[in-house]
Amino acid sequence: MSAFFARVLLVEDEPADVRLIQELLREAPQVAVEVVAVDRLSAAQAALGGGEPFDAILLDLNLPDSRGVETVQRVVTLAPGVPIVVLSGLEDEAAIAQAVEEGAQDYLIKGHLTPPLIAHAIRFAIERQRILNEKYVRLSELARSVSLQRLASLESKIERLVELVAEGRSRSEG
Repeated sequence: MSAFFARVLLVEDEPADVRLIQELLREAPQVAVEVVAVDRLSAAQAALGGGEPFDAILLDLNLPDSRGVETVQRVVTLAPGVPIVVLSGLEDEAAIAQAVEEGAQDYLIKGHLTPPLIAHAIRFAIERQRILNEKYVRLSELARSVSLQRLASLESKIERLVELVAEGRSRSEG
C-alpha cells in the first residue's frame, strides 16, 4: 500500500489516550498524519469552523460536553462529508451499530489499537467517504436531470393543453 497524508481532528478528553493515539499514528506504516487534538465537542466545533479542512475525525463518544451516539450525530451535523472513526473503550455491539448507522465510518476499541489498525481505519474511512460523496454527487445530478426531463415533459403537455383550449375557443366563437 502506498503512503498517504491525512489531517485528522482527534476529539478525546483523556490526555493519556491523546498521547497514545498520537504515538500510534507516528509509528503507523506508510502514513503521515497531522493531528489536531481537542478535548471537547465545543472545541471540535471551533476547529472545524477554522481555516484548514480535516480529512477525518477520530471521535471519543464520551466527552465532557457530549455523550454517546449523540456525539456522532452532532459531529455529522458539524462536519458533513468528513469521515468519522469512533474511538471507545466499550465493546458494545449495539453502540457500534448505532454509531455506524448515525454516520460513523468505523468504530475502534481503544484497548485494541495498533499502529497498522488505526492507520488502516483512517485510510479506508477517508476512501469510503470519498466514494459516498461521489455517489451523492452522481445521484444529485441524476435527480436534477430527471427533474429537468419531467419539467420539459410537463411544459410540453401544458403547451398542448393550451393549444387544445385555444382550438376549442376558436370553434365556439366561430
